[in-house]
Amino acid sequence: MSGKLGRQHLASVRADVVWKIIETCAANIAKWKSNRYRPVNLCSLSELSVSFFSKFSDISRKAKDLGICPYTEKWEALSGNMKWMPQNYAIFIEDPFEQPLNAARTVKPSLLRKISEAFETTYGSVSSTYQTEASLLPGLPRSRVLKALGRTPSRGESHGGNHNRVNWSVVSNVPSSS
Repeated sequence: MSGKLGRQHLASVRADVVWKIIETCAANIAKWKSNRYRPVNLCSLSELSVSFFSKFSDISRKAKDLGICPYTEKWEALSGNMKWMPQNYAIFIEDPFEQPLNAARTVKPSLLRKISEAFETTYGSVSSTYQTEASLLPGLPRSRVLKALGRTPSRGESHGGNHNRVNWSVVSNVPSSS
């Protein structure tokens, strides 16, 4: 095939592959939704967030021997998988499409330590028994969200460098996540 015909054929094949992926995904989602026996997650958003930070707070230690498998949704041993053996990345996340541009593969060991420390610090903050809604809320949302929650600047108060005060008449109308 030459020039234009070759490109048209390639575009047609690509469209067929994309359509097949869409059909397969739709069938898998329908099958998953129809499974009445699958475990249902009844955790609140705050519980899910805390468990997320907990699971990844030691990511730099785990990444030395384990890789993340999206299919099994688990950490799996790098040494037990011949396909993963030549892995020389700070963190290995299996890429089903083996794309050369994989964000996880760009993470350097020093950056992975910083990421891990950020998860550890955040997990320590959100899971501390000494945290209250008033002390935790100022550090979470962006400024426009703080404004929507009725936050006002407050001089003279200092809570870890955050000089905001909660307008509780606005916040009390927000349903609790616990």
